[in-house]
Amino acid sequence: LAVKASYQSLYATELLKFSQGESSLFLVNARENKLLEIDQKIVELRQKQYKAYYSLNWSAGRLL
Repeated sequence: LAVKASYQSLYATELLKFSQGESSLFLVNARENKLLEIDQKIVELRQKQYKAYYSLNWSAGRLL
């Protein structure tokens, strides 16, 4: 999640630079796309974590 905070910071900075005329919309979109990719990766990793957790508990006989 620290990585996400870093990308959010980069995105916010790029937006600020764009509002001051020192950046382009292409760079803002690139930062936003990377932030969305990170969000998607976090969701995928959490899904894998939950799946492994429940699989392990099912194998141990703690789930019916």
